[in-house]
Amino acid sequence: MKKILFLCRDRLTTNRAGDTIQIEQTKQALERLNVEVDLMTTSQAEKPGAFVGRFYDGIHLFNLIPVEETWRQARIADRLGIPFALSTIYWNIEEYLRKGGERSASAKIWWRQAQTIRRLLADSAQILLPNSLAEKELLLTDFGEDLAWKMHIVPNAVDLTLSENSPERFRTQFGVKRQFVLSVGRIVRRKNQLALIRALQSTNLQLVLIGPVNDADYYRECQAEASDKVRFIPELSSQMLASAYAAARVHALVSWYDTPGLVSLEAALMQCHIVTTDRGPTREYFGDDAFYCAPDSPESIKNAVLNAWKASANDQLRDKVIKNYSWQNSAAATLKAYDHFEKAGVKTRLLEEG
Repeated sequence: MKKILFLCRDRLTTNRAGDTIQIEQTKQALERLNVEVDLMTTSQAEKPGAFVGRFYDGIHLFNLIPVEETWRQARIADRLGIPFALSTIYWNIEEYLRKGGERSASAKIWWRQAQTIRRLLADSAQILLPNSLAEKELLLTDFGEDLAWKMHIVPNAVDLTLSENSPERFRTQFGVKRQFVLSVGRIVRRKNQLALIRALQSTNLQLVLIGPVNDADYYRECQAEASDKVRFIPELSSQMLASAYAAARVHALVSWYDTPGLVSLEAALMQCHIVTTDRGPTREYFGDDAFYCAPDSPESIKNAVLNAWKASANDQLRDKVIKNYSWQNSAAATLKAYDHFEKAGVKTRLLEEG
């Protein structure tokens, strides 16, 4: 039996995001495949004696964009002499920094300087796990073709049991009676909710935004431009969120980038019409069964939402999600990639410190 350590950011559960779901669901699915998975945060792993008596075949890290904490995790793996896999969750964010609101010179300098650290991390990893061919190709472009041998695509996924939920629970609790456009995600500039609000101002469509506020200033900007047809709802449980998907006609995720956006996969499973950004690997996941928009164009966003609203029912995307994007499929691909730990000649070991 393989034993793997998931080494995760300190705020994994207190600042929940897509990586939180990916980590939790992948852990559970790997355990169903008889892989023993421990989860430890960066600060926990940095404590003296944290690894006394622990056995691991490999360590699994997540996320190349907020790279500073991932770099600390890689140094821990290096000190222990254990190879690590890295789920890259990567997209080049230069366009977002130019156009999307985070336009400070310091943010642009940080991105360029941190690219050097990202390259070192990619070099150090035994296994790289992008979640699409598009992400793989971008990694090769940004960090070098010589990384190709260590890349194994593991698609993002969705909990198929969410489809068992009905719309009545959400409609009853929140008093939403007519059909609406739903957008699920943290309230942050990258998710571009303000552009969605502006794009739908001239329509009669009701917009429901669900998600925690991670940027209070941006939230206030959104509130200032929201009409009485816009409703903000805080983060919901997974079951209540599934009920919201079931109640919605259209789900819109108009981010500056997403890979491809777990919420879009969840909404597709619940048979929402999907509006998604045309940035990132979205076309690879959704093909011709979604409506695409440019995040910097309110007119593009508006047209995509209106076209999705008028579209007739189509089960093709839901069927595709069920067939290809379960966490069990992703876990199987991850487990296959872990075989490269053994090919590196690494044996399960007892770690001793101090």
